Amino acid sequence: MEATVANTLHVTSSAISFLTCLVVLLCLLRPASVGTGQPLAASRTAAGAWHKDCLLAVADGWWQRTPPKVPIPDLPLNIAVRNLADAFTAFNESLAYQWGWHLYTRCDIRRRSRSEIADLLRSRRLAFMGDSHVRQFHNWLVQAVGGKPYFVPAKLPESQHNSVQVVPALNTTVQINMTHLASEIHRYLEAWSGQWPDLLLMDASVWHLYTLKNISEYTRQMDGLLGFLKAEVPPTTVLIWLSPPPRHTLKAPWWNELPAEWIRLYNRVAVDLGFMYPTGPAHHLDLYSLALDCLPWCSKDGLHVVDSGYELALQILANLLAQLEGWR
Repeated sequence: MEATVANTLHVTSSAISFLTCLVVLLCLLRPASVGTGQPLAASRTAAGAWHKDCLLAVADGWWQRTPPKVPIPDLPLNIAVRNLADAFTAFNESLAYQWGWHLYTRCDIRRRSRSEIADLLRSRRLAFMGDSHVRQFHNWLVQAVGGKPYFVPAKLPESQHNSVQVVPALNTTVQINMTHLASEIHRYLEAWSGQWPDLLLMDASVWHLYTLKNISEYTRQMDGLLGFLKAEVPPTTVLIWLSPPPRHTLKAPWWNELPAEWIRLYNRVAVDLGFMYPTGPAHHLDLYSLALDCLPWCSKDGLHVVDSGYELALQILANLLAQLEGWR
């Protein structure tokens, strides 16, 4: 009897020891938490889940205060932009900021050099459709890789505010069509002939607010555009939807027809309709969120962002393209 009890206790002790070792091993293998302290959703076992989360992580970062007029040698690669030219003085205090990514250990997210960005865009076809926010980002991107900016010709009707150029060093074709409304983008795409672009970047919300002030009409037009994008544009075209930045009311007080408090609600239409990845076909370049956290200084004229904002958007886009399967 005593031997039986002893054997039972020995077996139980061995089982407990085995389970303890197993728990410790599982803890060691568990993916580390990163970023904001929450584990990546990509801690799921499927390898594809890591990839999907990296597509979202490219925009996961924050503005950090940094010493003004003090260059930092060997700037860490998780800092996307630090432009001392945008340093400013407020309330008798000199301020400067930089934007950095949270450290996602499974994603190759980092500040990209101009040559790396050029390689990502080499021999590609890029199309931009939208208002001045799209045009200014277009200009920042093409100048970063050796192209020419586009300036709206004053004497031409708006229907002819279009441009196509080839960046010779890259053999990259860049097209821009100046549009205001979602229905205009829809018409351009319906009339598209030839090969679809590798990348199509769009926006529309501000002019709907400025001219129509009917969020139901904007929703209707966006729903029609979304249906077309899903049905007609091939999945090989990377779709980017740009949400314009907030309006700085002190720098642009005369834009009364563009009420600042409504911009966010119009930007939300695309999200609520399911435009955005991972539920929709387009990746979100959210200038609104990026600029809201730095609004006192990163609004250039009350409507558009300073150069640091466009550089940050370019770095986010470059990292997104680097993450996409089949792009490189």
